[in-house]
Amino acid sequence: MASFTLTDAYVAINSVDWSSKVRDVKLNTSVDINENTAMGASWKTRLPSLKDFSLDITFNQDHANSGLDDVLWALFGTSTTIELRAAASAVGSSNPKWTGSAILQDYQPVGGKVGDNAELPIKFIGNGALTRAEA
Repeated sequence: MASFTLTDAYVAINSVDWSSKVRDVKLNTSVDINENTAMGASWKTRLPSLKDFSLDITFNQDHANSGLDDVLWALFGTSTTIELRAAASAVGSSNPKWTGSAILQDYQPVGGKVGDNAELPIKFIGNGALTRAEA
């Protein structure tokens, strides 16, 4: 896939597609780096260690019965499955998917200034491996 504009990301939480309510999404990955420089070295050396991920999402808030707030509030502080794709189209070599188990760590059900859109920013923190698949 060549360069593209992110306009149709796919976001599923606990196997439910919430893409139509997503305003902003960011999948963050990192790896801990351990220094292992030994005596006599004149440059530091390092080894990669444990990997981690988090998922930041901002939704258009929905307090309707069985809506977004109902579902996510029930998941707050628990581990669930997440899936993310750059586009809602089928998974493939130009549209991989990332899946993993994550804990809903941050949840802000109400916030903003007068006249602002009602948004719901949340953060999932990885709880195990994040996998990438093209099929």
